[in-house]
Amino acid sequence: MTHGEKRARLFNVREQFEVSTSEFEEEWWPLVSNTWTRWGSNRLANGDEWTVFACRFLKHNESSTRKEDISSEKRRKTHPRDPNQCFAKMKVTRIAATLMVRIERYATTPDHSHTLEDSDRLKRSQAIKKLVEEEAVKPYASPSIAAAVKELATKIGIETSAKNLTRKDVTNIKQKVRAPENAILIGGPDLESDIRAAMNFLLDRSYLVERFTVLQKASFSQALGS
Repeated sequence: MTHGEKRARLFNVREQFEVSTSEFEEEWWPLVSNTWTRWGSNRLANGDEWTVFACRFLKHNESSTRKEDISSEKRRKTHPRDPNQCFAKMKVTRIAATLMVRIERYATTPDHSHTLEDSDRLKRSQAIKKLVEEEAVKPYASPSIAAAVKELATKIGIETSAKNLTRKDVTNIKQKVRAPENAILIGGPDLESDIRAAMNFLLDRSYLVERFTVLQKASFSQALGS
């Protein structure tokens, strides 16, 4: 079954089916994580646990209120969407005894009132974010990464999921991925140790580093006076 077929099957659940827990978490759920949001859950005495997911367009949680004590320049611009646009729900049951996951439509809830592409436009799926993260470690600009991700998404059959990927989306994910790696370049109170750390950072990445020099304050002052 292709990624596209899996997405369609989890979008409008026509009939009950089961997959292994690992398969669901690694191969199924990341494809539609942008479509569904947790509605409610319960753990049973036998260890089974079920969760009901609602379409994100239902928007059962109220939007946060605006903080008036923040200046308009610093206030984050948001566009709250209307609630109750879709009432689709699905039920996911984790079966403890067999390590399987059962997926079914919840009660008599309807199909989605919109398309998969509408969900992709609303939010990026975990599958797309993972592709961006894998490309973000490469020394490319955000537009190039976005183009590469869209090409990869097309090859695995989830091109509509990447269609609305923006340069800003890539930049935000890239910053999160590269932050730990770039932390060593921020600097510290010990200049000489900091330079040595920077040298090791570059050497580990096959750069040629010939030497370094630390100019102390006293020497610098003397140099100015000479």
